[in-house]
Amino acid sequence: DTYEYDASQGDVITSDKGHSGVYSITGGSERPVEFATAAGASRQFFWFAFRSSPHRHIVQSLALESRVRVYGPNPNVNPDGTSPDTPIQDVTLAPFGFLDFTTPTNGEYYILASQPVVTTTTNQSLNQDQRVLLPLTNEIFGHTAGVGSGDTRISALFANTTVQVWQSDGSGPFTGTASPGAPLSLQGNDSSPINLGNDDSYNQNGWLIIKADGPI
Repeated sequence: DTYEYDASQGDVITSDKGHSGVYSITGGSERPVEFATAAGASRQFFWFAFRSSPHRHIVQSLALESRVRVYGPNPNVNPDGTSPDTPIQDVTLAPFGFLDFTTPTNGEYYILASQPVVTTTTNQSLNQDQRVLLPLTNEIFGHTAGVGSGDTRISALFANTTVQVWQSDGSGPFTGTASPGAPLSLQGNDSSPINLGNDDSYNQNGWLIIKADGPI
């Protein structure tokens, strides 16, 4: 069954069975975004804000109070996950509280929280590129979808992170290196050794398995 609900920022949806959902902004061009889930909560997020900044971000705490610090663009990160830089945001969120902020320029940004949070991002100037941010991990699944000269990039928290990519037909591994400030292009841009092309139609072979020897 499908159920429509007029949600407010900070709402939490639970059920006694599995569920999923998307939300969209009414007015103009509606572009749905999947719900953030508690399973996707983390203390660390690192991502590339790209194409026509500013970008809007919403960080939401779960059942515990959480101090949230945001660093960037292109911050320095210590091996223990802390940063010597001055955060651009430093707030303490109450349980189920949220932080709504914008990043003014393209670049990589880092969230460090004292307790797990979930976060979403959107391209504010174009009303697109909406997505739920993935926690840092060593293995992700993704797609080469891009429009025209679109570019899929892999960001790495630490320098000289080796990234390997396999296509769904078993082709690979295609190997490259990502570093902070130098995300790895999967379309051959910026001298990347990997060029898998764009797939606007979400064909099967566009799906990828991506593994790395450090957090991405």
